[in-house]
Amino acid sequence: MAGRGPAPAAQKRRRNKPPAASELPAEGYQGEFPPLPASYGVDTKQTLTERDDDGEEVQRTVTRRKQIRYLHDTRDWYETWARSPMAATFTGVEWNRLQRLARLVDAYYRRPSKELACEMRLQEASFGGSPLDRLRAQMKIVATDTEGAPRTSAGSSSSRRSRLSVVK
Repeated sequence: MAGRGPAPAAQKRRRNKPPAASELPAEGYQGEFPPLPASYGVDTKQTLTERDDDGEEVQRTVTRRKQIRYLHDTRDWYETWARSPMAATFTGVEWNRLQRLARLVDAYYRRPSKELACEMRLQEASFGGSPLDRLRAQMKIVATDTEGAPRTSAGSSSSRRSRLSVVK
């Protein structure tokens, strides 16, 4: 009768098996990526005091859009992320998010603060900014040979054993 007893060996499945880690190229992303815009807009508010028709003072708030050019350090930061191994998996959504994060980085370079540093660390963690972040996200950076196949490391047990010989 179906459903009774243990499943045949061919049908057994490990339900708690972790998914395979996604492999990222060690040489980094070599493709095209959206450039960082030259500047970004920031709203500034200014309070103006004017006189109305009756001669009374009236305060009015004016909002103006100011364009700020990205700093050289911010452009270097963006280029580093764009050429990182993690960028090989970026879609349009991630590129958009990285460009928004560039505004925080630019603000931090202009006037460092603990709050900006914390937010930058948090956002970069979701991109795989540190080895621990990549481990949590199950990302693995793999060196490849000239044909594009994964390279085995020189210290692997199979390469060490191949050099051994039996001595009598």
